[in-house]
Amino acid sequence: MRRQAIFLALCLAILFASCQQNSYKIEGQAEGLADGDTLYVTNDLEALQPIDSIIIKNGEFTYKAATDTVVLSMIYTKTLSAAALYFTEPGTIRINLSTVPIQTRVGGTKANDAWQQLTDLTNEYGQQAQAKAGRLYSDSITQEEQQALFEEMQGLENELQQKIVELTEQNIDNELGFFIMANHPNNNAFSSEKCKELIERMPAKFRQRSAIQKLLEELSKSEATAVGKQINDFSFPTPDGNPLSVMSEVNKNRVTILDFWASWCGPCRKEVPFMKELYKNYHEKGLGIIGISLDEDHADWVKGIDELGMTWPQMSDLKGWQSEAGQMFQVNSIPFMVIVDQNGTILAKGLRGVELSDFLSELLGR
Repeated sequence: MRRQAIFLALCLAILFASCQQNSYKIEGQAEGLADGDTLYVTNDLEALQPIDSIIIKNGEFTYKAATDTVVLSMIYTKTLSAAALYFTEPGTIRINLSTVPIQTRVGGTKANDAWQQLTDLTNEYGQQAQAKAGRLYSDSITQEEQQALFEEMQGLENELQQKIVELTEQNIDNELGFFIMANHPNNNAFSSEKCKELIERMPAKFRQRSAIQKLLEELSKSEATAVGKQINDFSFPTPDGNPLSVMSEVNKNRVTILDFWASWCGPCRKEVPFMKELYKNYHEKGLGIIGISLDEDHADWVKGIDELGMTWPQMSDLKGWQSEAGQMFQVNSIPFMVIVDQNGTILAKGLRGVELSDFLSELLGR
């Protein structure tokens, strides 16, 4: 009997340890909220359908739950006056929930500590970008000042993305690294080579997830339009309805910019004066531009071209974000530029502002 009792005790201990490993606990403080207020928990970040609730007591709250998988979840008030995102990672998660969003803090486990680092990074750079954007749309700003601000904002974005890559490298063995890779933005910092390198460093269980498998498929597609590759010819209607072959225009110029834009895109419209200046300075030296619009409405597209005074060839299949050309070049933000030579070989992608100007200067001379 004694041996059976010892065996039963061992089984219970193992079961308890297993339950502990697959559960998490939140120890939280609530600032700006009243005792008795209700907090909700959800892992449905779109519909915010709650799966549980918590009552604040003495300015604090606690919560325990089992977790089979680590997912990004949210704890929040009904009015969203306070909310915190966190990973359901086994262990003790500490949340300081505040009605002042920037004062909300999450940590306590590896992925949640790293999540707070990511949040701090985006907040820091977001505040800087917002300050510059406020000046950008001032009525008193000159075109030169506006272009300088565009370049400063582009520099901020590049710097932020590089820091996010570094954070991903530091956390590639945990859920934060996986989360960033599964949702990574399409930019130069996350190049195909860098993505493949990071995926190789991931734990095998992460690499087997559908999000990473899908990312590998997308990377394979992107190699077809990587720098150094030759684009495939395609034809879209011009504003007057006639089909235009992209290569028929590319073959006319030493260098051609494929400019993905849309009439409804504010940043695209702000970029047009700069593009007109480039066209003026370099057209006689061999520069061509082809506008490829992600518009859906023909009238809006034509009106935008007329209002902005764009004199270079324009084409569109009027499928918006489902544009066949946009899909081909994996365009997920605009304006987006692809620079090709006379044979359609891709020389650069994603350049704007001073980077684009300097690149053309090297190719075509000042």
